[in-house]
Amino acid sequence: KTLALATPGASFEAALRAGLDETARLLLSHEWKREDGVPMRISQVLVDSNWGQSTAVVRNFCRSTPFAAQILPSRGKGVGASGTPMGPRKNRGDRGGLNWLVGKTAEGVQIEATYDTNFWKTFTSARLRLGLGDPEAIMFHAGSHEMLIEHLVAEFPVRVEARGRSVDEWKSVARENHFWDCLVGAAVAASITGLEPAASEGGFRKRKKVSIPAGPDGRRVITTKRLK
Repeated sequence: KTLALATPGASFEAALRAGLDETARLLLSHEWKREDGVPMRISQVLVDSNWGQSTAVVRNFCRSTPFAAQILPSRGKGVGASGTPMGPRKNRGDRGGLNWLVGKTAEGVQIEATYDTNFWKTFTSARLRLGLGDPEAIMFHAGSHEMLIEHLVAEFPVRVEARGRSVDEWKSVARENHFWDCLVGAAVAASITGLEPAASEGGFRKRKKVSIPAGPDGRRVITTKRLK
């Protein structure tokens, strides 16, 4: 059901606002049950504000909706191999994380989330390829998902090396990718809420850092024991 059919006679802006209001109500006004029956609520939603025609409507919605505490406008930025990686923060009051930044917009009137689309698409793609049972695997319920799968394979990565960095830069195959963008945005939203991955960007397990205690003379010594 399209926005035009749902709101006959409305302008683009009015139809978009009505769609955002109804979507927020459906997602955020009630609990969702996990497989084990535990009720959960959605704690963070990102709404793409990067399309110029909709930017003002999206930002106004995020400010004025009754669910404003759970919703942020967002925009993706593809940082290539020759670009500068996103730092933890740019300005005082900003909040930064794993290749994302939450801070004021350029106009300085609203908080917005910005994230590196190349990093997060590689991150999400890696979780889609993990095996069943892996704690970080992204899985879908049984059923027909043809349209979803078409969107998930609407882009492909190209490995680019420049300035000492190696980055997967994602390219489109010229078809709709909306659900892919939504899945990537959901991963960013989870990170913003404080969830941390147990694996690296590409899905490999992180190595744990350990501290080696220093001896009386300040030197650090590792003692090994041979197993019989």
